[in-house]
Amino acid sequence: MTLFKYIARRFLVFTLIAQMPLLLIILLLDTLPRINKFLAAGNDLDVVIWAALLSLPEGISLTFPFVLLLGGLAAFLTLTRSSELVVARASGLGAFRLLAVPVFVTLVIGALGYAVFNPVMAYSIRELESIEARYLYKRSNQFSVSADGVWLRQESDAGVTIIQAVTIDPENATLNDVVVFDFDNNQRLIDRTEADSARLEGKTWVLKNALRWDLSTQASEFIEYIRIFNERIPTEIDLEQLQTRFSRPISLSVWQLPAAIAKLSAAGLSTTAHVAYFHSKIAAPAYWALMVLIGAGFAMRNARTSNLAIMSISAVVAGFVFFALRAFADSLGAAGQMSPFIAAWAVPISGILVISGVILHLEDG
Repeated sequence: MTLFKYIARRFLVFTLIAQMPLLLIILLLDTLPRINKFLAAGNDLDVVIWAALLSLPEGISLTFPFVLLLGGLAAFLTLTRSSELVVARASGLGAFRLLAVPVFVTLVIGALGYAVFNPVMAYSIRELESIEARYLYKRSNQFSVSADGVWLRQESDAGVTIIQAVTIDPENATLNDVVVFDFDNNQRLIDRTEADSARLEGKTWVLKNALRWDLSTQASEFIEYIRIFNERIPTEIDLEQLQTRFSRPISLSVWQLPAAIAKLSAAGLSTTAHVAYFHSKIAAPAYWALMVLIGAGFAMRNARTSNLAIMSISAVVAGFVFFALRAFADSLGAAGQMSPFIAAWAVPISGILVISGVILHLEDG
């Protein structure tokens, strides 16, 4: 038990150390260019700093598998070079009993990640998208899905327009069973419009069989309505936004995805990408275990009988190969070209089997 605690502690230490250079790479390749964009757009320093901080969680999540690989590789390399693993193996401990320690630690880290980090990352992505739309791209359109259907919010010089629809047909750019609320710049409701449908034509919503209630004046008893067969509402929304901007999967935590999938399905939106992303998140612990096995397993050979430099390079290359394969499988699952379950689990499970076979081969060799 003492040995296992020692290995777990070494693995945690080297995992934290491995995070530092990868965090620096995130800052150089993603955060600094983003800061330059915000500064070039003339934004205040507090907005720039907040946007930079919000961009970090997604980068950390992307590089986390490589952090595990490098942490396992470094921890077991040091144990191998100091002959501590040789002593442990001589006492009768098999390779997989030793590898079970970093894998268990990884699963514990993953559980904490699901509980804490994943919701934080999802919030940071949503908040960053909102900040970029407002301060960088100067867009004010917002999209959301609820139990009542889909909601769109757009701003103009005259005020704010909120459009609610029971269902949506993104392929035909059509909203069904539409209610439109118009507010002035004082946030006062000035009229309400109901329509059978609203079709996006260029930069205009065309409402079919619309009824409008004028609420801008105080009515003593009744509010009259006006029937309009083809009401037109200007908009800055385009077809690409309508088809893709409703709750990107990555902007939702793993706990929010099941409810979001149900709402999107009820609203008539495609849930393929969300289902694939959900399965990918559920399979993530197996993928992390694979990366740990690659890093730690390749570093277990005796330093006197093997070239540890070559083994280390082989581990990193293998990690990149499985990373690329998983990214490719995830893209196929999100596009509906592969079962989401198979896309999520095929690479981690097959990878664990392959790497286990390699470790057994190295042990026999």
